[in-house]
Amino acid sequence: MTLRVDLWDNEGKTAYAEYKDFSLGIPQSNYELRVGRYSGTAGDAIRDPSSDLVSGPDRYDGQNGYGFSTSDRDNDSCGSDCTEIKRRLPESRSGVYMIHPAASRIPFKVYCEMGADGGWTVIQKRTGAAVSFEQNWASYEHGFGHLTWDHWLGLNKIRWLTQSKRMTLRVDLWDHERKTAYAEYKDFNLGIPESHYEIHVGRYSGTAGDAIRDPNPYDGQNGLGFSTSDRDNDNCDLCIFEFDIAFHKCTDIYGGGWWFSGCGSANLNGPYPHTSMKRSPYWKTWKGFHLLTATRMMIKSE
Repeated sequence: MTLRVDLWDNEGKTAYAEYKDFSLGIPQSNYELRVGRYSGTAGDAIRDPSSDLVSGPDRYDGQNGYGFSTSDRDNDSCGSDCTEIKRRLPESRSGVYMIHPAASRIPFKVYCEMGADGGWTVIQKRTGAAVSFEQNWASYEHGFGHLTWDHWLGLNKIRWLTQSKRMTLRVDLWDHERKTAYAEYKDFNLGIPESHYEIHVGRYSGTAGDAIRDPNPYDGQNGLGFSTSDRDNDNCDLCIFEFDIAFHKCTDIYGGGWWFSGCGSANLNGPYPHTSMKRSPYWKTWKGFHLLTATRMMIKSE
């Protein structure tokens, strides 16, 4: 179906909006609204393009994917995370949603990956070089990119999510041969800002190898704080890179922002593609330091 909306104002002027693939969900989903491609002269009010920006306004004006509300049936609240949304509304499809974790003072937007195993909140996604991950501390703390595309959700938002519930972290990896691997960690959480959002993960499962909990103290990153080019919290006082290049900060060689040790078995936020002096995104226990063409990090409440 195509939906057409015709509008008239008090001056006799008119405008219209058309949406392809218009549909309503089942009653149990509160007849959630779904629309596809927009065309017209009135503007795309239902899908609100500004809602895609990670660093955009906290108010979410988009209505695509939401249930119908009346004075006696409030369906405008979407839950504390994507897992809760999927549990409450099983027919929910992947897309941008507003959530409000208990630990957060305000609601914020996230991309929910909805599957047969529940709803996952995407905290990192990379598919290429269009969105630069060479960002400073403030950007990594608050988030950047586009929720429906490549982005980093933000350390503060990730922490709010992990403070409210027990979380499982899933890391999905792709290489240039289209091979895939994954790593899952139970009990994922981030520490307080004063600890530089140190990462903590529990039991590992998967096919990519346990890069974060590597038993080698030089490579293991569990319990380490987050570092960026302007905020050095790694364990590298004087480290040696290949060809005997000495450096003092992991971000000098590995780029981006990550929970570096000295410097560690993983960094999914390095420059893309590989530069002459900085490593591209890698997960050492799967492909060594070979280029990963795409990565995604998601969390799901238990």
